[in-house]
Amino acid sequence: MGLLRFLTAVLLLFAAGAGAEDFDQTISRELGKLRPRAGTVLGSVRGTRPPQASASALNFDFDVPARVKGLVLADLDFARGIEGSGASSYHGQVFGPVQGGAYLGFFLTRISRISFEKETDDFSTVAFVRDGPRMWLTSNYDRFKDRMPQIDRVVTLLHEARHAEPRGWPHVNCPDPFLDEQGKEARGILSGVRMAGEDACDDVPLGAYGIEWVWLKNIRQYCSNCTGKVKGDAALYAADAVKRIIAPPARKSLLLDCPWP
Repeated sequence: MGLLRFLTAVLLLFAAGAGAEDFDQTISRELGKLRPRAGTVLGSVRGTRPPQASASALNFDFDVPARVKGLVLADLDFARGIEGSGASSYHGQVFGPVQGGAYLGFFLTRISRISFEKETDDFSTVAFVRDGPRMWLTSNYDRFKDRMPQIDRVVTLLHEARHAEPRGWPHVNCPDPFLDEQGKEARGILSGVRMAGEDACDDVPLGAYGIEWVWLKNIRQYCSNCTGKVKGDAALYAADAVKRIIAPPARKSLLLDCPWP
């Protein structure tokens, strides 16, 4: 019914002699109505990938560089292709099955527009959510593309989608001093920025960093078509995510759900 409504709207626009701007707005609006619900599986047959039209419902501001837009779409396409069997309890609660359609659905039901912040001297921020379903990417998303594995870019998108929910899942300040398991000063895995005292930790199990751990660990354990490198990268960035869960009960529940390693 959604597709029929979309085609009907297009025909009505032509009949009414609508201008190009009205036509584009209606196309975007009607495609948005076809966006999958959170947690739904878009491909019901194993190995069948969801239709590309789902990702095309994502809107980009006019000033988002073509290379950045292409990188985002490639990252979502990568996520869309993930296949797996089995899932942890928390993964099922947040995302559903280990399947690309579930991840695409999680993202697109929370983020509908991508904006771009070109000028930034903050090397620790790759993306952020400022107002509702709009996600802002900084120039770091492209700047770090050779140092930032694709699995980390994807989990960054999922992280920000979590923030776009009504609850917001705000971070808390990391302790000061903030030491890692080796007793060294904790720093961001990508930026190298000192984390002590920064708004870069969580005290609940399923905040934005908690779902990073859950997603990455499930990719590491249950993805059936991921390469060894992808699984290795997932394990590396999972370790960075879980160290940011500073409340012992929250961290314990995550480790029980997805044991280390």
